[in-house]
Amino acid sequence: MALNFSIYCGGEKLEREELVNVETPRATSSHVPVPHSDYIDMIEDAFRTVGLAFGEQAHAVAREGKQYFGMAEVVGDIAKNSKWATVAGFRGSHDKSLARELVIGDQVFVCDNLCFFGEIKFGRKHTTNIMRDLPDLIHGAVAQIKSRSEDQAVRYERYQVARLKDSVVNHTIIQMLRQGVINTQRVEKVVNEYYEPSHVEHLNDDGERTIWTLHNAVTESLKGIGPNSLPRRTIQLQDLLDKATDYALAA
Repeated sequence: MALNFSIYCGGEKLEREELVNVETPRATSSHVPVPHSDYIDMIEDAFRTVGLAFGEQAHAVAREGKQYFGMAEVVGDIAKNSKWATVAGFRGSHDKSLARELVIGDQVFVCDNLCFFGEIKFGRKHTTNIMRDLPDLIHGAVAQIKSRSEDQAVRYERYQVARLKDSVVNHTIIQMLRQGVINTQRVEKVVNEYYEPSHVEHLNDDGERTIWTLHNAVTESLKGIGPNSLPRRTIQLQDLLDKATDYALAA
């Protein structure tokens, strides 16, 4: 699987082993930065404790190494699906601009579309004893991944059977625009991908459009969006599509 990892303006992609060379600011009495390499090591160790592992990875830094973004394919039982793979994204900073966070998502095999569905903020400031507390916070976050991934599988199954009238599709796309999931430049791409999908796999077995089609139309339009805003956009997207699905299946 090739990770759809877009580096936003000013970012620099690095190999995993290069992270150890990124300078970590010296600690003060009130601010104790955690090296980016140590942070990803702690996350990977936590995944191992729940029977999961990292597959393909991608890493990047920005602001002269002060910000870090990473992504990894999750290998294990939760990733066994013929249509998509579970991925984890993580970020943090040395300059207090980003919290240490973990996001969970999926990448659809056929089109390499990436969508995040869960965001977990560790909420731990870089103060004294952070290295004592951070591993437990990470383990607590990782422990939620299996149940969230199982919920996501159910969500996608519902998307694939729920059909919408064109008027509801149009309303949903407008709501995506109003909530900042997409911008005006991406609306045409979403509409075209919905009505004429690039991949037949985005239709149901009868060749009909469903909410799964709309989901993939939007994530296709979001290709190239950097890791700083993609989690927010796709989490909001799924909230809108969940509501549309509830409406469609109740009709």
